[in-house]
Parts: sequence; structure tokens; C-alpha cells
Amino acid sequence: MSEDWGGDMKRPIKRISAETFSKYGGVLGEQGAAAGFEVFFDEDEKVGWRLAVSTFENTTIEKLARHPNTVESFSPLQGISLLCVSNSEVPEEVAAFLLDRPIFLHKNIWHGTLALSEQAVLSICENSYVESEEYELENPFEVSVTGGV
Repeated sequence: MSEDWGGDMKRPIKRISAETFSKYGGVLGEQGAAAGFEVFFDEDEKVGWRLAVSTFENTTIEKLARHPNTVESFSPLQGISLLCVSNSEVPEEVAAFLLDRPIFLHKNIWHGTLALSEQAVLSICENSYVESEEYELENPFEVSVTGGV
């Protein structure tokens, strides 16, 4: 059965691990990594980069974005958030991950974030020039948290 964002279908929230996230990117500092300095990705083309902080409170994703020219990392700083991703050309089927550890996304991965707490804060690192494409979801995805977080 094909899953989509519409209706009352429950969406599973996955835990991020090297195995579960490999189609979309990687996990920074995965437990069991060898001690020392480890390069998770390297750009052949020499470009500048930027470090940003994203603060958000949204509990609905109406559109996804992707960046064909840059890998980007997401590191949770505060709150509880979900990272929704798709590697399909038309991203109506999306996987939702609890963003509880730093990750990086491959180029061209559709993504959006949701807050499960009142507010969530992420550190984002990416190329200094970011090409962006957006996709408006036919059925926006909304979460609600009951009983406190």
C-alpha cells in the first residue's frame, strides 16, 4: 500500500541510525565510531560555507525543500524536532525521523522540519550559496503532541 500524507493515516516516526538514514545522508558521531578525526563527506569543488541557526515552532509541513548543490548538516540544539525526508523526484512519500542527533543530508534530498516541543532550534551548516527547489505537498502533514513532551 502506498503511503501519503492525507487522511487519518498514522505515520511512523523512525529513530535515526546509520542504517535507517543511509538513503538520505549520514549520522555524525555515530556511536562506535573510531576515536580521532573522521571526515563524513568532502566537497571536491572548493566553495565557501555558512553556519546558521534555525528556530521554528511549526507543527505542519506544507512544502519541502531540496538543494542540488550542497550537502547540509542539521544538529539539534534545543527542543524536540522531526526531520521529514524523501529521495523521490516527486516527494509525496516521506519518512519522518526523530532528530535527536546531528546528521547530514545528501544533495537533492527533499526535507522539512517540525517542532514537537513548543520551539525547536537546529544548527545548520551548508554551502555559502544554496540553490533551493520547493515542492508544495498535495496533503500537508501535521503533528500534534498530547500529554506533554
